[in-house]
Amino acid sequence: GINAEYGAVLPLYSSILSEVGAKGRSYQECDLDKMLRTGTFGCSTHTAASVTETDEFKVGMLMRSYCLDANLPYMTCLWQDLLTQPHFHETDRRAYRAGVLSVTRQEV
Repeated sequence: GINAEYGAVLPLYSSILSEVGAKGRSYQECDLDKMLRTGTFGCSTHTAASVTETDEFKVGMLMRSYCLDANLPYMTCLWQDLLTQPHFHETDRRAYRAGVLSVTRQEV
């Protein structure tokens, strides 16, 4: 299993992993690649009960995506890039989202 420190941030990590840049590409470039070559990309956390101990469970990360057979190698490469070389430093995206939320709230 994972240690408590990693377990505490796993939900946050999994919720943003599929929406960041990776391997020298910005999040916009990664999003475009995903839109052009896959049907969906996403991550979430899950818990599973131990099959041997009734009071134990394991926390894990579920990654999901789908694509046409011809795009499978590219989709696998995108996952590998996101898992091994994610970019979490693009702060302009947070500012962009805050601006969109602000405008949306004003319109409602």
